[in-house]
Amino acid sequence: MDSVKILLNDFRQIYEKADDFDVVINVGKGENFKSFNAHSVILRARCPYFRKKRIMAEYRLENFSPEAFEFILKYIYTGEYSIEKNINMFQVLTASNELELKYLINYAQDYIIHNEEDWSDDNIIRMYIESVRCNFTKLSNFYGELIAFQPLLLFNSPYFYSLDINIFLKFLERNDINIDEVEIWDNIIKWGTAQRPQLNFGPSNYSNHDFGELQRRCNNLISKVKFFGITSDEYHAYICPYRKILPSFIVDQLEEFYLVNGTRFPYNPLNIRNPKSYRVNSRIISMEHLRIITDWITRKNNTNISLLPVFSYKLLHSGIDDGMSVEEFHENCDEKGPTIIVIKIKNSHDIIGGYNPFSWSSSGYWKVTDKSFIFSFKDGSFRNEILSRVRDRNTAIHDNFNCNVGFGYRDLLWFKGECICSSYNRKILETGNFILEDFEVFQVNFLNKDNTISIRKVGHDDWLNLHVQTGKQEIYPFIKERVNTSFLSDELSDDDEFYFDDVDSTYHDLAGLSDNESFHFGLPRLSKDLTKLLDNKKNYDFIVNVDKNVNRKAFYLHSIILETRSAYFEDVLSNGLVKKENNTFILDFPDISVNVFNILVRYIYGGTINIRREEATVILNLLIACEKFKLKELCDNVQNYLTVYHHEWILQNIILIQQVSFKYSEFTLLQDYWSTIVGVQPEIVFEATDFTSIDKEVLLSLYRKEDLYIEGCDLWDHIIRWGKAQNTELPEEIKNWTSNDFDNLKKSIDDFIPHIDFYDISSEDFFFKVVPYNTVLSNDLYQDILKYHLVINRKPRFNDLTAINSKLINDEQAMLISSWIQGNKENKISDKFEKVHYEFQLLTRGSRDGFKRETFHAMCDNEGPTITIMKLQNETSILGGYNPINWNINKKGRWERTATSFIFSIDKEIILSRVQVYNKAIYQDVGGPNFNDLMLRGTFNKKHGMHYAKNAYDQAIHDEGNFIVEEYEVFSVIKKR
Repeated sequence: MDSVKILLNDFRQIYEKADDFDVVINVGKGENFKSFNAHSVILRARCPYFRKKRIMAEYRLENFSPEAFEFILKYIYTGEYSIEKNINMFQVLTASNELELKYLINYAQDYIIHNEEDWSDDNIIRMYIESVRCNFTKLSNFYGELIAFQPLLLFNSPYFYSLDINIFLKFLERNDINIDEVEIWDNIIKWGTAQRPQLNFGPSNYSNHDFGELQRRCNNLISKVKFFGITSDEYHAYICPYRKILPSFIVDQLEEFYLVNGTRFPYNPLNIRNPKSYRVNSRIISMEHLRIITDWITRKNNTNISLLPVFSYKLLHSGIDDGMSVEEFHENCDEKGPTIIVIKIKNSHDIIGGYNPFSWSSSGYWKVTDKSFIFSFKDGSFRNEILSRVRDRNTAIHDNFNCNVGFGYRDLLWFKGECICSSYNRKILETGNFILEDFEVFQVNFLNKDNTISIRKVGHDDWLNLHVQTGKQEIYPFIKERVNTSFLSDELSDDDEFYFDDVDSTYHDLAGLSDNESFHFGLPRLSKDLTKLLDNKKNYDFIVNVDKNVNRKAFYLHSIILETRSAYFEDVLSNGLVKKENNTFILDFPDISVNVFNILVRYIYGGTINIRREEATVILNLLIACEKFKLKELCDNVQNYLTVYHHEWILQNIILIQQVSFKYSEFTLLQDYWSTIVGVQPEIVFEATDFTSIDKEVLLSLYRKEDLYIEGCDLWDHIIRWGKAQNTELPEEIKNWTSNDFDNLKKSIDDFIPHIDFYDISSEDFFFKVVPYNTVLSNDLYQDILKYHLVINRKPRFNDLTAINSKLINDEQAMLISSWIQGNKENKISDKFEKVHYEFQLLTRGSRDGFKRETFHAMCDNEGPTITIMKLQNETSILGGYNPINWNINKKGRWERTATSFIFSIDKEIILSRVQVYNKAIYQDVGGPNFNDLMLRGTFNKKHGMHYAKNAYDQAIHDEGNFIVEEYEVFSVIKKR
């Protein structure tokens, strides 16, 4: 579980248990009454309302509903928005407004907008009136735009005549009211006379007093009328009878404008309204079709209200204009967010199509959703439509890169002309096949009040259609596919705080949330509010003193948070291991620096951490402190951070890293990382300035490694140097050594002797380096080595490579690849790597076994380390990669960590590209071999069969893009004995 979930789970425990509460909040009245237990420190940190109140043991909130307050209280504690089906979100909104919870106010408005189910005229008007009255800007603009598009909803509403003048003014200030200006004037008069029933007998019977009363009520409204958008006939019929309530300068300007030929329209861009015009750029569908499709997208059942004003449809692709091929479709439509496809059938007036709430992306996978649908308009008539919603959400969208792209198994595959009911609940065509004449693809954007895309951004489904307890929304699979982990993002500035996520995965796995979990849209605010508690000394009950002498500093903290977030503090508090003075707990940590504890405690409170500017030594000390306070999730993430961002420092301090990482059992990631580095570059251990301080067992484990490719002479030199350092009493000059001195050295290094190949040491090196210390060797071994060097013409052992069974590479190229596995970093074989340690055994070949991904997994899974080699169509270069880990389809969707994988290109120029991002080196997939940058997918010898894009490896080996594989081979890599 990553640290974000742990932070939320910890604070959820405080919320759910509340055993040590110090505040009672009584909510509601009568039968609708409930008491809630809470903690003043959390309330004051998170809610301005409680922060402004004096601390009390009991609060009373009679105007709130218990259901709404329970939702709010959970948000205050956890940042969660957990929506139950029966909750009234407008009550949540009004309560949040009184409690001054700005972020929850925004969220509740967004939720109401994107999840509204009641589209009746009555509800639209009521929601508009309430949102303006309460100054809910988002909501009032949303409903205002709907009403402006169809203003008779307001003017014919039973609420109109009792409408507050300020709400009426707010509406008239809009410049997009879609009605003749004279109608606006007429409704102002109707509203004004309704405020004084005595005026309902007509203006011809009005006294000057009556006109004065009407003017007093309507004066502010009249100032919003765009009089110069009214014709002279309308002026004479509707305005003149009430001219006494108009300002004289308006009457003069209007009459001059109407009566004097050539009088120009007074220059003022606000003098006329500019209602929005709606049209669709299509040869296939009309605006009426689009209005119906919009209703289907929003699941709106009442057809009196049109939601077109808050949607935008952008034409991405026209078959006739942009091409009828699947490749041209993907080029224009991939990664564009939700889309509508409309299709014209040849020799027919029928229109068919479908809605995809995700981006098309050529992934080759099914996308899971219950929001997609397909449809038809018989003979093109919008009065003869069929809507077919998804029945099997697991096969809703086939996001393929070939002609199988479409909706369901075969419900609508327009490039293949298939339309057979399978994954959707209704058949949309009488026949199961059709001939495609033309098709159009429209990007679906949800607009905010400024007509800028706010929700359906490129690549996003309904972002604010968040998880509700009645079932997960399909936002989760999309986020898993599209939202990159921020942990490794270079977009973070040095001052940014961020939330640790699992850096071993590429995406936030929100799809894994269980049905009783919620989406944590409020986490950043929760974190900031709680972290602010550290910046004041109010309501604390725990003092932690860190560092010593002049650097000593006290932190004023809160036991409820400490014991919930840290197992260490929970232990000392529950077992009485902390002293208490004046009702305040006190602990001292003189060995922890102020800086380290400050970082640590901010993580405990807010789940955030800012270490971008910290030196590696500080981060290492932070890691040790994490272990002390039993913060396992942070411990794991700090280890990952250290390995990703301070790799060079680790190389320079490899012995220190070994000593620290193996001292603490929790540091398994750092231990593995150390072992991986040393496995690839063992020389860095021996070249370290503090090499002689390394632990014997650790050093011995290196000597025991079968793939330790260091010359025997060098291994001898290193162990003699290390052995001398363990025996500081040894004389500097060997000529001064006694037999006892040699015995002491022998005891120190005797376990290493069997792991040194003395026969690979040259005669000269043997004489000058080994002979002086011959007494540390057994006599039999020494005599055998001596004989080896003295007997003339004795042949050295040589390990040759068996001829490789390949159609793509020769033996020499196979030897080069083998040397890369051994650690060679060059594009040729140096003397150091002439001895070959591996052979390659063919597992599969495309021309022999086929190019399907299923065949690859059947023949190559669980075969140990492998080499994959391929030749692309119409190219001469050979591409490939080395995977030191098993391929395993059962691990699909998982990144594998390794520091020894590489990819390569062999042509006139040889390019070796070693992995840089170790935790994303290999991806286990249902497709073919996937080296992150270089991957095979689908059917390898078809279009899009190979994809290359530089990402995790250090050198580019090919142009980026999709390609067709002509031949490929996979070999198991077997170590020679």
